[in-house]
Amino acid sequence: MQEIAETAFGTRRGALVAMDPKTGEVLSYVSMPTFDPNLFVDGIDADTWKTLNGSSDRPLINRPIRGIYPPGSTFKPFVAMAGLEEGKRKPPFSISDPGFYALAGSAHRYRDWKPEGHGSVDIQKAITVSCDTFFYGLALDLGIDKLTGFVSHFGFGKKTGIDLEGEMGGLLPTPEWKYKRWKQKWFPGETVIVGIGQGYTLVTSMQLAQAVSTLANNGVAMRPHLVKTIQPYHGPAQPLPLIKMDEVALNPDNVAIVRAGMVNVTQPGGTAASVGAGNKTWHAYLSTQGPNAVNARDRIGQGPWYNSRGAVVAKNLADLHGDTLEFARIGNNLTKATVFTEKNEAIKGFGDTPNQHDILTGSTPDGKAYTDNADHTCKNWTSSSDG
Repeated sequence: MQEIAETAFGTRRGALVAMDPKTGEVLSYVSMPTFDPNLFVDGIDADTWKTLNGSSDRPLINRPIRGIYPPGSTFKPFVAMAGLEEGKRKPPFSISDPGFYALAGSAHRYRDWKPEGHGSVDIQKAITVSCDTFFYGLALDLGIDKLTGFVSHFGFGKKTGIDLEGEMGGLLPTPEWKYKRWKQKWFPGETVIVGIGQGYTLVTSMQLAQAVSTLANNGVAMRPHLVKTIQPYHGPAQPLPLIKMDEVALNPDNVAIVRAGMVNVTQPGGTAASVGAGNKTWHAYLSTQGPNAVNARDRIGQGPWYNSRGAVVAKNLADLHGDTLEFARIGNNLTKATVFTEKNEAIKGFGDTPNQHDILTGSTPDGKAYTDNADHTCKNWTSSSDG
């Protein structure tokens, strides 16, 4: 599986994580582009170090655990679970989607990725067609505290605990966090855009893998791990204990609704009809200013009906078009991942886009803070969903 994944990436930039939801075992782990670690064994020479460290492809970044980006629509299944578990969107609840959402008393429109809207939308269809309008309203009805409190059980906003150094914890924003960071109050519009995985929210590929594994494992979050056993010099191999990181009680009927919505994403009418596993996709512009605009796309997915080994996250840093990578069968199930390529040509000026420090400290490449305007929407550093 590892060899197939690495070969499929080729020269593309990106990351992939495949996990066993029941145990947390990492089945495949890819960070591309990579480098030859043997260069460091006897001390790397100055020219090679300069080449690696100065490359716009950033090969030294361990992307699955250190690349942090807005989750976009991959966040929606977890918002849906929150709505179901909190009783905010119980079937047969539905909305008539006009293609936008507006706060009471505000002229500002939070637009859906489909300008004409999706018609009548219930929560299962909202996942399948990635209806932004549905999730805008749901997030506001939940409130930021209930929303973030619930999805935190899936591992958002904290390190997964994988047995690797240097993991980033991402960001699950709250009013308390914003006031501590910028001494500013929280606006309702910020809750609205958290509902579609944008705004201040940041995740790693590893976090998304753990989150979708937790959903597959009916609310039990296992610690991701690469090492299964330790072999002493003398004596038998010692298996390492499996560690439960968190557990949230989920109504099986609600889980079935979310799973069905994700499976239907890959059916005719879904936003990933060409793939064929339980998925959710997104793309978001990390910087929308000038020729250096870069977009990122995630796809999360699981084997058929979510009972398989191998919840999958595929992520890259600048892409729009994609290939499908099909892994070998494990038991009676099939694990799939999607690898995306860059649009048309390599993105120029990748080093000029926000890096993890810029994002977490609230600044853009031109040094301006991304703050709230009168409509309570982010400016200077924006993102947009396409489902």
